[in-house]
Amino acid sequence: MRVMCIERSEYMDNTGSEFTIEPGQWLEVYDNSADYHYYTFERNGSEWFIEINKFITAHQWRENQLNKIGI
Repeated sequence: MRVMCIERSEYMDNTGSEFTIEPGQWLEVYDNSADYHYYTFERNGSEWFIEINKFITAHQWRENQLNKIGI
């Protein structure tokens, strides 16, 4: 499932390197149905958990765009 970041998120990997997911950036995530607060994604061979409230789904994004133009 594709989601778009709506709030800046910062992470640190197991090597101490930091990375940031910026608003507007799209990610491919796995819906973690066992925990409704997080999505899961992979980056550089590691699995990460991201807070659902910092991202919107592609469907939500499309709906927002249609609402902006009044459809």
